[in-house]
Amino acid sequence: MSAEAIAETINPVPEAVEWEPHKPPTDLIFDDGDPLESHRHRIAMNALIDSVPALFPDRHDYFMGGNMFI
Repeated sequence: MSAEAIAETINPVPEAVEWEPHKPPTDLIFDDGDPLESHRHRIAMNALIDSVPALFPDRHDYFMGGNMFI
């Protein structure tokens, strides 16, 4: 008997268990009750977000977002 066969007899390899991701929670808050901003506000927010890469064309170590309800 080979050393590998003896090792498998002593310490059998467990069968692979299929991994399943956790289901996301369903009780998250999606709205704070206040109405959303106007279309004008969205245009202004996009203009401000789009201006950052124009100001810093050589930088890529930032994140931009707007009204993310955090």
